[in-house]
Amino acid sequence: MTDLIAKGGRGHKAPYETTHVRIADGIKPVLERLSAVYHQKFLGDIPAICCIFN
Repeated sequence: MTDLIAKGGRGHKAPYETTHVRIADGIKPVLERLSAVYHQKFLGDIPAICCIFN
């Protein structure tokens, strides 16, 4: 049976809402780049995935 409670580290309930989204393989690189640009511009950090596209 699937547990419907979002789990954080080591099986604890995560202190935030979580989601899972499926995307088509063809647009995955575009969305990863968009996410990296958003993080860099609005959050001030550069996630590891950003390095793939530079």
